[in-house]
Amino acid sequence: GATDDTLIIYGVTPGDEGKYYCEVMATCMSVKSEIATLTLTTGISDSEYGYKIYPNPAKNILTIDPGKQIDILNVKIIDLNGQVVNSLSFKEKARMDIDISGMKTGLYFLQISFDNTIFNTKFVKM
Repeated sequence: GATDDTLIIYGVTPGDEGKYYCEVMATCMSVKSEIATLTLTTGISDSEYGYKIYPNPAKNILTIDPGKQIDILNVKIIDLNGQVVNSLSFKEKARMDIDISGMKTGLYFLQISFDNTIFNTKFVKM
């Protein structure tokens, strides 16, 4: 079976932090993964990796500042139903401005990937 699939969990809150494992069950057996630790960041920046997302909430433009020059940065904006409403790629940028003016008001998830790392966070569209 697959060993490097990514599982994205939406709607997590700080109270959900802790240690988890994944259990796949079939008719005749079940398999448990190794234990993984779920840690959430409560702000719109991650000091360990240096990226910032602002403003949050945002009305027209959402800015992603990875804190350094990025060769290729991929961004997915995902609605509460899990549908990708926008998928963008930026090349050789130090800061990305995303036009969100045409999106409906509400909560969205943002999946950012660069340098073989994936970040998931959320933002509010006003």
